[in-house]
Amino acid sequence: MSDDRWPPPPGPDHSADPPGPLEPRRASEPMRLGTIIERAFAIHRGAIGTFALIALVSALPLAVLGTLYQLGSRPSDTSLRQSLALLVYASAALLLIQPTASGTAVATLDALHGRRPDASRALRAVGERIGPLFLVAVGFAVGVALGGAAFLIPGLVLCVIWLFAPLVVVTERRGPGASFRRSAELVRGRFWATIGTWIVLVLVFGALGLVATIPTEMIAAGLADGDRAVVLANALALIPGVLVLPLAHIALALLYAERARQADGTWPAPERDAPA
Repeated sequence: MSDDRWPPPPGPDHSADPPGPLEPRRASEPMRLGTIIERAFAIHRGAIGTFALIALVSALPLAVLGTLYQLGSRPSDTSLRQSLALLVYASAALLLIQPTASGTAVATLDALHGRRPDASRALRAVGERIGPLFLVAVGFAVGVALGGAAFLIPGLVLCVIWLFAPLVVVTERRGPGASFRRSAELVRGRFWATIGTWIVLVLVFGALGLVATIPTEMIAAGLADGDRAVVLANALALIPGVLVLPLAHIALALLYAERARQADGTWPAPERDAPA
């Protein structure tokens, strides 16, 4: 019979192993920025295959979308057309990334509660909530896009206030409207701390992602040119993408768990097991 505890209890030959991810009994200890980054790496390292599988759900369509966007962009395009194309691309990317972000949050909460992250459990939770998640993702993308198009600051503010809504709709099984309100409640009184932490996490893991794709760009440039190089580069970028992308999502899930702990005194409950 398999042991679902996570990280697994160390064997007699593993007494010197480094400590695993955060244990449930330490939920009262706040997770600051450095702790979030450290724990994101620890959780990812302990279940890298699981998080890679979850990442594929969004990485594949994002690779196709990115390829089409790059192939459709031409230097001769007017600035207005380029801006509109970028807005459409960014909005679609925001929509497509949410299933992986939510699934990663489910797996991360499992780890926080001492249970082994499981891709099938995480993706089942996303599948059961795909309708409400789609509505939240559309509302999130449209709201941020309209706010950003009108003026950068409103879009950024909405992005922070609604930051946790796609996670809440799956992990807490709330409706779309309730998920937006819950996200706003978690951020209220902690707006600047949340935006500061989020920006640093984006910079850290975004830079890591860029560095990871440099070899794929070089390989693609050496093997092909023109449109074929674009297609090859995006295909090769899937490999570092599914390995690096989960780190940012795990960190976001940890930030969400910390905000929920501050508001409720405990972490969000883990996903239930499928009925036998």
